[in-house]
Parts: sequence; structure tokens; C-alpha cells
Amino acid sequence: HDAEDRVHPAEIALYRAHPAQDAMLQIPVVPHYSPDHRRIGGDETWIRIEASGAGPLDGSVPFDAARIVALLPDYTTGNALISLETQTTDALVLFHPNPGGAVQTLQVLPHADGRIGEIHGVSRQVRGPAGERPGMSFADAKVDASTCRMGTALWAGLAVCRSSGARNVLLTFSFRGAAGNATALPTGDDLATAELQRVIWIRPK
Repeated sequence: HDAEDRVHPAEIALYRAHPAQDAMLQIPVVPHYSPDHRRIGGDETWIRIEASGAGPLDGSVPFDAARIVALLPDYTTGNALISLETQTTDALVLFHPNPGGAVQTLQVLPHADGRIGEIHGVSRQVRGPAGERPGMSFADAKVDASTCRMGTALWAGLAVCRSSGARNVLLTFSFRGAAGNATALPTGDDLATAELQRVIWIRPK
């Protein structure tokens, strides 16, 4: 599951059974950004996503785990099935070391030409081009609502917005309570309290 997925309470029992047979489980946890509280990694910025890419990763880099880790030697890699708007796909996952355990930080996807095509920032230690961090509220991220639309298919119930700092960086937000079933962009407190799930860099055409 991705963090924005809905999970039935009965499904939790599966997480107790699978650790014995699977190397990695992706358990849905929605982060909440609060600058007054210290959490995993503190208030550090491990990597910044800008119009050009994520740190040393950009569209010129081959989609190859060894080449990518050579540019980010502190990271380790894995793989995970993630949900894009219209399909699920395997992503190369980058984990940042941390005293409490490695933290999933980036999910990297290939372009058809074999180079990096997308980079998804999924931990709050990722900083977007306008200072956005996963876990921030819509209000704290200072997003222009006119750049937002409601997601479709696998992203139904999410808002998909554009970062004010880069036209090729998208932000996905999840909503609380009944607003999570909205088919039109919520307003007022429902929108203000929406939580940023992903900072998504898309390679410019």
C-alpha cells in the first residue's frame, strides 16, 4: 500500500502474517508535518527536488541502481510496487540511513529511453522547490489551489497540484474524513488540512 491508500481494519492481520515470508512490507502510514516536534531524522533536509531533478539525479542519469547509488553513496536501494494515477508499477526505492532504521526517501521511475523519468519524494526530509515537504498541510505548503485538480483512477480522492517553484514538479495531497471521497476539489478547512503525500519530479520534455 501507498500511504494514501485506504485500508480495511481486517486487513491489518495480513501485516502480522507476511513478515515471516516477505523481505519487505510497505505499511500505510500517513506522515503529519509539525515543525514543533522532532521525528525521524529531525528537521534535516536530506535531498531537495527542484526543476532540474533531485540532488544529483536528473534526466541524464541512466535508470540503473548502481549508477544511481554511485551518485548518492549514502543510500541503499530496494524495489516497491507503487500506484501511479492510471497503473501500478515497480519503482527503484532509495533508503536514507538513520539511527532508527533506514527511511524510504525517494522512488525512482524510468523513462522509455532508459534514463530517469520520474522521482517521487516520499519522506519529510525531502524538500520541494518551494519548501514543500511530505506531511505538510496544504495551507503550510502554500499551494495555489487554481493549479490543482482531483486525481482519477488509482489517485481518486487525491488532489494533484503544481509546485509554485517548478512547473514540472507535482504535489499529491490526501484528505481527511469524508473529504477523502470528494470528486471535486474541497474548499475551506477540508482543503487547508489536506496532507502532502508526494513531491513528484517529472523529466521535462
